[in-house]
Amino acid sequence: MSTTEKKRILIAVCGLTPQIITETLYALVHRTPSWIPDEIHIITTAQGKKKIQDTLLDAQTGYFNAFCEQYIDGRFKRPLFTLDSVHSITMPNSDEIFDFQSEAENEIAVNTVTDYIRKKTSDPHTIIHLSLAGGRKTLGFYAGYALSVFGRLTDELSHVLVSPSEFESNPDFYFPPKQPIDLKMGNGKTINTGDARVVMVDIPFIPLRDHIPKSLLNNTLSFNDTIHLARRCIGDTPQLKIDLNSNELCIQNQIIKLDPIQLCFYAWLCERVKKQPQKEDHWVNVLDEDHRNEFNAFYKKHMKHEGHFERHAERYAPSKNTIDLGEFSTYKSRVNGKIKACLGLGSLPFEIKKEKNKQHKTSFYFVDLKDEAITIIYSKH
Repeated sequence: MSTTEKKRILIAVCGLTPQIITETLYALVHRTPSWIPDEIHIITTAQGKKKIQDTLLDAQTGYFNAFCEQYIDGRFKRPLFTLDSVHSITMPNSDEIFDFQSEAENEIAVNTVTDYIRKKTSDPHTIIHLSLAGGRKTLGFYAGYALSVFGRLTDELSHVLVSPSEFESNPDFYFPPKQPIDLKMGNGKTINTGDARVVMVDIPFIPLRDHIPKSLLNNTLSFNDTIHLARRCIGDTPQLKIDLNSNELCIQNQIIKLDPIQLCFYAWLCERVKKQPQKEDHWVNVLDEDHRNEFNAFYKKHMKHEGHFERHAERYAPSKNTIDLGEFSTYKSRVNGKIKACLGLGSLPFEIKKEKNKQHKTSFYFVDLKDEAITIIYSKH
């Protein structure tokens, strides 16, 4: 699906200045090319929701309808924007938060924004444009941060600047109408909307979605827990533990399920790192008979008690009662696939590497980690 076919969603965090919604729409219409959302979603308080209902969505006097009549209708499809599109932040007992007056309410607001953006970015058929033009400054920061964690390359982040400043502080200014009008200011003077300038500033951000564990994308976690886990996966020193008793691989505190033979293959490569830390000394030559025998001995020692070795040996090389080295390529692909599925691009330090040697017409497999990054718990059998 091309970007032009995907649903466009405008999201904004709004406080008591609903003007930022129509100002953002005005800036999007006047982009080249115009970017018209299919849907508009606003996250706000109970107080902000009432303000939006009265000033933007009123059937008779609402500024959203006035804006669409002047700039959307006849040129574009009108965005879906109703009271159901305005999401008020609620306490655990479902009471709407009127305003943020405590640390607990602020934490709930932050988690609400984080989870909402996580859900909206999980749909591959959408493009998100997040506006930071309104709302509390801290909440806008968290919203932008959440988009950086969960966003895709096609998503956008922006802020709207309104000048002169008299328009930004004027409660009657929602967008520059096609026919300029005079607005009264607090000092009794007037200002003409023909002098208003609404400029959109695109904010670059680094989308980390492909760098964090897939499990993090599917869980409802608080903002703090989300950032903590993301940092552990993409920023911390690589750490992995292999438990051959429980047949479990744990990387950066993420459990990864592997078949016994895949786990044994990975554990064997990791053991070679610990026994021969010098680079290339622990590399495995796929044509080396000694390496094949070494792996068979490792696999037989740690998996014989469950009958895994015999079943695989019978399948791949019944006459030799061994595992053929040709299967190493399959193990590598499947192990790397499962690690990447769990960790995203954060999997790169932990994946099995392959180095071709044209001179000897062979390939080498290895795990490129430091000895201290690896813990192996060996089978007791």
